[in-house]
Amino acid sequence: MPMLERSGRFIYRRRYAVIAVWAVLVIALLPFAPRAREFLKPGGFTNENFQSVEARRILQDRLDVSVISIEIIFVSREWTAYEPDFIGAVEDALEPVEALDRVVGVATHIGAPERVSEDGHTVR
Repeated sequence: MPMLERSGRFIYRRRYAVIAVWAVLVIALLPFAPRAREFLKPGGFTNENFQSVEARRILQDRLDVSVISIEIIFVSREWTAYEPDFIGAVEDALEPVEALDRVVGVATHIGAPERVSEDGHTVR
């Protein structure tokens, strides 16, 4: 019998005991719940000693550079990336984004060929 099936049967046969153990654990750990925020941070697990954390801090504090970026993908079946209609559509779509106060800058595929797909109909 496979291990997961064996453990599933074991838990099912003792389901009330398993629930009781979980309830005791939850009640026992409840006093520590307010401190959970100290250890759980948005964005996953981070170690403040990592060089990347220090680099992000320097970018934000000293250079006033945002480390948050969002990539928007544009696709056209009829135009390729460097056709005027495609470029105009991308610029029109990004205009409201650029007008936002918190947006530091917007980078497009113009001058950055690595942002264009191989077939030329998709950019990021």
